[in-house]
Formats: sequence, structure tokens, C-alpha cells
Amino acid sequence: MYYNDYLNLFDPESLLSPKFIISFLVCFGFFLFLSHLIFGKRSGKDHTSIILNKTLNIVGYIVYSFLLITIIDYNYNFDKTEFWFSEFEPVPDIIKQHINEKYSDNNESYQENNIESTYTGFNWSEISITPEAEKLINTSKVISQYNLNDEQILQLKKILSDPNPDPKDLSGKSCNSESKNCKWCGKEFILESKYYSSKQLLSNIVVPVEDPLQLIGLLINIGYVDPVKCIDSYENGNKYQCIVIEDKEFCSLKCEKEFKNHQGY
Repeated sequence: MYYNDYLNLFDPESLLSPKFIISFLVCFGFFLFLSHLIFGKRSGKDHTSIILNKTLNIVGYIVYSFLLITIIDYNYNFDKTEFWFSEFEPVPDIIKQHINEKYSDNNESYQENNIESTYTGFNWSEISITPEAEKLINTSKVISQYNLNDEQILQLKKILSDPNPDPKDLSGKSCNSESKNCKWCGKEFILESKYYSSKQLLSNIVVPVEDPLQLIGLLINIGYVDPVKCIDSYENGNKYQCIVIEDKEFCSLKCEKEFKNHQGY
């Protein structure tokens, strides 16, 4: 509904940000790969025609990559009142009402499902380790950085082997919302927390990523994964974690820039 406003207030400086550059290269590379598969095997056309087609395709892929990145930014960050690449600010009252309604609905569902009582008495022996989980944990360079003991390594393998990691279908749903005040202008904005299954979080740092769009999400979210917390969630009879993916201090990109300029960054 407000995507045109988002584009009208697109921040040109964000084109040079690492987040935009990485996202753009991933999307553009994906389109180039498809172009090679489709056009690389064509025959029966003269050389000039092939060059022209490829040139037009490249221009199109630049546009498609830009649109895809901005659409992801718009939809992913609309509830958060701060976009990665635009200075557009949705109406705070509408956003706050939208998030609170989602949180209220999901919180009631969470209470009705009574997750903790459902999984009281969880036993690690109930899960058998799969060959895939065994290999992923043993070869993961990320896991090796946490200095885990043998028992914890075994438990991580069992989490990855869990055939029912999201029994209440809560992953991705709101679990909490918090009001904060902008560090620069003082305006109130909303931070939203979401449920993630521990298996889903753990997979982010051990499963090889081939899909370019998944890679974008991984680069953004990997800092919020803690293998020990994944283990603790199972030990406490709960297969979920309620986390804030992006803990912000500013209500908008504009305020963040003004604050940094004022501080002499």
C-alpha cells in the first residue's frame, strides 16, 4: 500500500552500504546464473543479436535485483518502523496497533497450547541421531568455535535430528512487543520479538546455504544464534526461543544518520 512512498524516500547513500551491496550481488549473481543456463545454450542467432539480448537481460536483472531487495526490505521491516534502504516512516499508531494485535493473538494461542506443560519430562533418549545431523555437526566450523563438551555436541546432534521441532506451529509468529524511545528524536517505536524453533536457529549456522535469498537472511541473523541456548530450551521443556532479531536504538534511518553526524562519525 505504501511501497510507492517507500521508493520516493529511498536513500541513495544506502546503495553503498555493505548490506545493500551483499544483497544486490547475491540477487544479481543468481539472475546471471539463470541467464547463462537459458541463453548460453541457444543457437541459430547471429553474434550481434546474442550480445544485444544479453545486454538487455543484464539491465533487466539490475532492475529486478533492486526491486527484489526493496520489496524484501519493505515487507520485512514495515512493522518495525525502520527500513534498511529508505527514510519512509509508516504511521506509528497504525504500526503499533498492528503489532499489538498480532502479539495478543499469538500470546493467547501460546497460553492455550501451554507449551511448557506439554514438554515437561523431555528425555534426550527419545531422539535418535540421523546421519545427516552427525555429519553437519562434525564438519561445522562455526560449532567448533564454541568450545562445547562432548555431551553438548551430542545434544546438538539430537536437536538437528528432532523430527518434530515445531510441534505448536509457532515459528515466525510474534511472541512479544516492546516500546522504546528513539535515541535521537525521542519518538516511541516498537520492537517485535518472534518465536523460532531451536532446530531452525541451529540450522542457520550448520546447514550449507545454496539459495541466495536464504543467504541474505543468514548474513543478517547469524549473530543471534547461540548453540547453548538451543540446548537449554530443550532442557527446560521448550523447543522455542523468543528473540529480537534486530535490536534498534533509532526509530528511522534518518535519525540514526543525524545522530552519527552530530557525534562526528
